[in-house]
Amino acid sequence: MSAISLDLNQDHYDAKLAAVLAAMPGQDPLFLPTNFWNLGVRTLLSDWYKYGGGVEKFKSWTSAHSFFYPIYGYGLRQTEIDEVVSKINELVDKRHRNTGRFNTLMNGRIDAERDFDMAQAIWNQDRWPMEFNFGESRIGQMPQAYSLLGQGGPVFGRPLLNYLLCLAALSNHVEAPPKTVLEIGGGFGVLGEIMLKSDPEAQYLDVDIPPLTVVADYYLSNVFPGDDRAKSIPSWEFPDVKGPFDLFVNSYSFQEMEPHVVANYISMVAANQCRYVLSLNTTEGKRVLDPDDPGSGGVNEPVTTAFIESEFAAAGYRTVYKSANTVLKSSASLMIMERL
Repeated sequence: MSAISLDLNQDHYDAKLAAVLAAMPGQDPLFLPTNFWNLGVRTLLSDWYKYGGGVEKFKSWTSAHSFFYPIYGYGLRQTEIDEVVSKINELVDKRHRNTGRFNTLMNGRIDAERDFDMAQAIWNQDRWPMEFNFGESRIGQMPQAYSLLGQGGPVFGRPLLNYLLCLAALSNHVEAPPKTVLEIGGGFGVLGEIMLKSDPEAQYLDVDIPPLTVVADYYLSNVFPGDDRAKSIPSWEFPDVKGPFDLFVNSYSFQEMEPHVVANYISMVAANQCRYVLSLNTTEGKRVLDPDDPGSGGVNEPVTTAFIESEFAAAGYRTVYKSANTVLKSSASLMIMERL
């Protein structure tokens, strides 16, 4: 209990964040935030200090929903949904009113149920046995918590379900369940939560920039207190990592970097002998920076799915699955690659 109390202490993580930020100057630019994330870092840091709970409420930060914690539906509060449903009921004949249905449409539950059902439907239980009896921890103040296995059971948010869909696709191409997972840009570390909750032998390492590396450290340390199987490290410590790993994952992260930065990361992933690669990134890359408004975000040169695939091919990987029309209903391409 004492370890949990320590990790939940805001001052403890304020100090960790300060130490990581102080270590940034002088690091190799290949491991520092590129132009797109300069804006993101400032925005996230603002929310870290603006809210009374700081990191303890990170899932409810306004910036989180844009940068690392997507939500379902329209992002409305229940009071706002009730008002909308009331207006709809005024326009619909009494015989056809369905307040419950309207609620699930507005609050996103119907989308969460769809994604959960889809992940179970396409998961290959022969290649990768999986029990879907775990959910997402409420640590971080979840803005949405769907009980998809009945009241009183585990709850699910969109980040966890997004990863489940990606892993479901991967399950059809692995020879055996991956035990060691490396991720670059893992957000708050929910992939590590999935891996450790579903497999007592799994290990997870997240490589990320601040403040997200500290957010992930906070989350994983409190979901798995005293368990060193899940870790998050600053990006500039990646050169010290030694593989091999069964799986490398990058989700909506390479697209926010510059090509030379991505090329360096891919060469390091290959050097760490990652067996499988799962990439989910925007097909055409992020928008180009407006030179007249450099503080608005954007990239100097888009990282496309084709670029990511070609770099991995040059590093000794072959593509075994690629789809630009994923069940995630986005403009991204999901790619699965295997080391030759």
